[in-house]
Amino acid sequence: PGFETKGEYMVQGGVERYMRTFPEGGYWKGKNFLFDKRQEQVPEKKPMEELEKEVESSCCVCKRPWAEYRGGAKCCEEECRVPVIVCPDCVTSDPA
Repeated sequence: PGFETKGEYMVQGGVERYMRTFPEGGYWKGKNFLFDKRQEQVPEKKPMEELEKEVESSCCVCKRPWAEYRGGAKCCEEECRVPVIVCPDCVTSDPA
């Protein structure tokens, strides 16, 4: 990726508890992808403009900043098949 972290930390009690404790976000940056109908989790009181500035993920096709996983796109490598982020323009574009 084109970004670096300053370490990884375990959140005691889980991400959901952290977001309830710090509704403005605390040290949380960006969105938390969820594998259920909620799709993502963000700090309740953090402004959307601030969340958009924190986007570090990108479309795996065109590389533009994008932070939404929608539509069930998966890696095309048969052995991989992990979910990938694809922006709406690339989802609807002709791959040819």
